[in-house]
Amino acid sequence: MIVGNHYLIMKFSLVNSGSKEANVDILSKHPSFSVSVDGSELIRNSSTILLYDLATFQGTIAAGEKADTVLLFEVPEDIGKKKSDLVLQMTVNNTLYNIVLK
Repeated sequence: MIVGNHYLIMKFSLVNSGSKEANVDILSKHPSFSVSVDGSELIRNSSTILLYDLATFQGTIAAGEKADTVLLFEVPEDIGKKKSDLVLQMTVNNTLYNIVLK
């Protein structure tokens, strides 16, 4: 980690609300994730070897169950002090999605 930065950790729950188990393979979709905090420049997620990293998650989720995952971002310390506007940008198959988080 760069001196003067800290980690922003975003937690996501993948919920299987169906009646059968679901095989999930996010890694095969080759997604990319970036975040903007309070209008800052986009920052890409950090690559990890965590089994529960959202960007590389592969697993089976039983019916009615969930899998908790995370995205990890290294951001300058002065970004996000107020916990204000977070925009997660995700690209999958050349399609860009902007997700406003609260």
